[in-house]
Amino acid sequence: MTARKGRATKGNHAHRWEKLSWDDLTEWAGSRSVSRGRKYQRSGRVKDLGLAEYGRLLAWVDGRIRYATTVELAGGRGKRSRRLQSRCTCPVGFSGCKHAVAVVLDYLSAYEEGREVPAAAGDDPRWQRIHGAETIDAPLAAEPRSTARQSKADLEAFVRAKPQEELADLVLKLAERYGDFRRALSEEAALAGGQHDRLVRQARDEIEQLTSEDAWSNPWRDEGHIPDYSGLESRLARLVDHGQADAVLGLGKALLEGGIRQIETSHDEGETAAGIAGCMAVVFRALLESARADEEKLLYAIDAVLCDDYDLCCGANKVLDRRWPKATWSALADRLAERLAGLAVPHGDTDWPGSYRRDSLSNWVIAALDHAGRAEEALGVCRSEARETGSYGRLVRRLIEAGELAEARQWAEEGIRKTRWPGVAGDLNALLGEIARRQKDWGHAAAVVAGEFFSRPSVPGLRELLKAAGKARCRDAVEPAAMRFLETGIRPDRADAGGRPRKARGSDWPLPPLPRPAKGEEPFAQRPSKPRPHYAVLIDLAIQEKRPDDVLKWYDQQRTGRSAGAWLGGQFASQSLRIAKAVEASHPDRAVEIYYRLADARAATKNVGAYPDAGLYLKNARRVLQREGRSEEWDQLLARFRDEHGRKWRLMQIVDETEEGPIVKKRAGRRTRRRL
Repeated sequence: MTARKGRATKGNHAHRWEKLSWDDLTEWAGSRSVSRGRKYQRSGRVKDLGLAEYGRLLAWVDGRIRYATTVELAGGRGKRSRRLQSRCTCPVGFSGCKHAVAVVLDYLSAYEEGREVPAAAGDDPRWQRIHGAETIDAPLAAEPRSTARQSKADLEAFVRAKPQEELADLVLKLAERYGDFRRALSEEAALAGGQHDRLVRQARDEIEQLTSEDAWSNPWRDEGHIPDYSGLESRLARLVDHGQADAVLGLGKALLEGGIRQIETSHDEGETAAGIAGCMAVVFRALLESARADEEKLLYAIDAVLCDDYDLCCGANKVLDRRWPKATWSALADRLAERLAGLAVPHGDTDWPGSYRRDSLSNWVIAALDHAGRAEEALGVCRSEARETGSYGRLVRRLIEAGELAEARQWAEEGIRKTRWPGVAGDLNALLGEIARRQKDWGHAAAVVAGEFFSRPSVPGLRELLKAAGKARCRDAVEPAAMRFLETGIRPDRADAGGRPRKARGSDWPLPPLPRPAKGEEPFAQRPSKPRPHYAVLIDLAIQEKRPDDVLKWYDQQRTGRSAGAWLGGQFASQSLRIAKAVEASHPDRAVEIYYRLADARAATKNVGAYPDAGLYLKNARRVLQREGRSEEWDQLLARFRDEHGRKWRLMQIVDETEEGPIVKKRAGRRTRRRL
């Protein structure tokens, strides 16, 4: 196939690619995939590009591994559709991955330069990889279950038919060839010979060696070291199978202690933790088969869970979820209660480690009492521990479940007054709202919703407040006060020293005051600061209610005093984008202005990864101007952007994508060769 014939013959439909535009490509794959695909294509990662029937492209693309990729333009014979479709053996799989973009751009580059693109044969092995979704290093597909069962039956028949001497020779040969098999066979021989202690010592040495290894991985460089716990897991299981469950429990304690130290310093995306957890699952199986009393089995599992912050003991549920007699739980509860009594009381609610340890243990005391049928005693533990550790939420929830709403409210209010942590106070306030709703006290229920709204204002929060105020029959007073709060930042619900609600700009706040932490105990973040309007909520509300004039009013006020770079390049960029889209129809000039400012801010950063966003904003500006019939202004705007940022060649490649028309340009009947 010649270069000319390979690129545009009627039979292979290659000419259909001439019409492909950057807009087509971006709409299909997204700006980031297009940017990454261009990088892949420029760096020569597309290999062995081929052109198949109807213009389909086929290639290898070198990523983390080598992927097989095919791309085609949808539509049958004779159609000129530019809807793209692709399949790739990468994790993305279907349409729009960066590998598919790279293949398209590599073909267009060859098309422009007149380079030959050979035909892709119908029996090319890449087709099979693509349709089978296999990568080069992927394992073969598993056998169907029916085939696997038949294979197992055939294997069993083969082994049993072997004479003893031939079978022994075969086993020894396999042991010589395969190390894991040799190790398993040696351990079986040792256990059969009564050498259990030797295998236990070996397992303990292996635990010490494995837990001392560094666990780390760097997926970007495909480097790392992950300790292999699979051999230890098999050895522990073998010991359990041979009746050494109690010995395995001692090994499990050493494994958990060493494993926790190892996980604390590991950087391996959880692979080492998964290996240890697999071994611990065998330990808990051994616990169920051990000679220990039922109470001791439960205590072993609980102690393991209490010291585990990394989910290494997920297998403990097989022990803890089993149906144990009430007498067992009762005895366990008494032992745990004795331990709780001897545990140091935390030094105030700032002693988080002490509170956490005591809460964790008291949770098990309460659970054991519940399982033992001693629910009233469990509630007593909740009461006594509430003041010791500040665990008011646990007590209030339990009282609500028991229908003791008046007592629950008292404890919730006490907890709020005593805590200095906003999260604890917020949780208790939410419980107060639940209590008020159950008591049909709609005023207090609405007050709780109001407190949440004033702490974290949002449009959904405002809707919820107005709904709650409606049930309390005071929406007419709450709504203007809430809007004044959004516009000024001044809360209308703060109570004075006498507990009376303060006046909110000419009108009384109609909802009852909520309990607050004691004076001087609020954390710094909750202390009164200079009130300021909540512009973000006002803007979102105006957008939802389709009030574009108000959208721009609050937007302009919010930007006062901020530099354009700080405003458009920081956390408010997404809001600016929403604003521009909201005012496109009513204020197209302002929308174009915002889009251009956003693009300019992204172009001004030193982060090349921000350039695709700049291109997206420019496309939005183009769309608005062209819809208004002002294409000349778009050309001027684009020229201005090129003048200001023309030295950034990677950015200019993105800017090229904002232009209309095919990617492959033609001038005076000749192809324009330019870097894709």
